[in-house]
Amino acid sequence: MDRKKTEIITIANIKGGVGKSILTIIFSYILKGISKRVLVIDLDPQNSLTSYFMRYIKNLEINNVYEFLKENINLDLNKYLSKINASMYLMPSHPNLHLFNQQVDSYKVLSLKHRLKKSLISDNFDYILIDTPPNLDSLLDNALHITDKLIVPIQVERFSVESLSILMKHISKNFYVYR
Repeated sequence: MDRKKTEIITIANIKGGVGKSILTIIFSYILKGISKRVLVIDLDPQNSLTSYFMRYIKNLEINNVYEFLKENINLDLNKYLSKINASMYLMPSHPNLHLFNQQVDSYKVLSLKHRLKKSLISDNFDYILIDTPPNLDSLLDNALHITDKLIVPIQVERFSVESLSILMKHISKNFYVYR
């Protein structure tokens, strides 16, 4: 029997405080509630999502998305995941994740994509939910490179709506968009 492809959903907006992290949490529990295996990846150095699930994280200094993105040799996915329950896992963020944007590696934009493929992560989950930082940076670009669906929460306020336009221009300029 063929296994259905893992669906990757990114929650993004370049404005902070619009509800990206809480939407990611809500969606993860909804998917868990309908018996789906879910991986939640916190790509935001502000760690809001990670803070919510902190009681499930054993060693944040070693088991986090920044260490996963830096790893070159042994991509044992389980090393970087924290089990929330039988069908939900978290790859937590770390305050040092902001350093990823300062690295000069030319491949860093595709870093998450290559590491996820190499570690065969998609074989283990029905859904991967990615919470992103409120910036146009390489962390957001990593998420956009691998996402199947994009959710952009906005508030009814000027900068929130303007940030949607900026994000959409960035996506149309830098990524192939199906029309």
